[in-house]
Amino acid sequence: MMFEEKPEGNGSLVDENQLYLGSRHQANGKPGASGKAKFSARQEANAKCDLPRKSLNRYTWQEIQRHRQETDQWLVINRKVYDVTGWADRHPGGRKVLNHYAGEYATDVFRAMHPDPDIVQLYLKPLLIGELAPEEPNQERNKNSQLVDDFQELRRTLETMNLFHANLGFFFLHLAQVLILEALAWVIVWHFGSGWLVTIFISCLLAVAQGLSVKWWNNQHFQHHVKTNIYLKDPDIDVDPFLLIGDLQPVKVCLEILGT
Repeated sequence: MMFEEKPEGNGSLVDENQLYLGSRHQANGKPGASGKAKFSARQEANAKCDLPRKSLNRYTWQEIQRHRQETDQWLVINRKVYDVTGWADRHPGGRKVLNHYAGEYATDVFRAMHPDPDIVQLYLKPLLIGELAPEEPNQERNKNSQLVDDFQELRRTLETMNLFHANLGFFFLHLAQVLILEALAWVIVWHFGSGWLVTIFISCLLAVAQGLSVKWWNNQHFQHHVKTNIYLKDPDIDVDPFLLIGDLQPVKVCLEILGT
């Protein structure tokens, strides 16, 4: 590892730059005594990018991959190395998502989950501890670089086609569908009244239409989108003993049955 001057700061969420953001405004939301115009968070982030930066420590993938435990988590975004250990519990997407990428390349999933990178950079800057050494590839050496390049090319194509821009008319029709079904449910209860027949019908309808619980959506399914179909990291495919998926899961279950 090549040692150079390490950036100052203790790695906490709020550094002097972020305190500077808050100090520009009074509690009532008006500009401070200086009378200068208020800057948006994006303008602040862009201004910071223009400041001269100190040299960063440089790391190899072998060094980075040693930091992949619950109590020691580094990850790589755009060739920059971040120590997210102390901040993981504050991550809006949850601690598990960061842990899934500890010691790994996380550039593509970071871009997919954060549509406004300028704002997120305000939180990333205090966590920055270094960068990849120049001779290191963008992703881990055991990853297929061609597959990564193809994925990035696919994203650029989708951006060119404006497929990441929401079609408000499409979602309005979905909302209308929900409201129509709600009205239909009220009409059924109003016309037929309450009773076992209606209760059983509604119970069956909810069991089919509602699917899994809100807890599943909020605390499990988001992991599926960042580690899709990766055994032991995607909880949506951990459905043994009903289904055994892939090459590793059947072996694991057999070993558990045999008690070895």
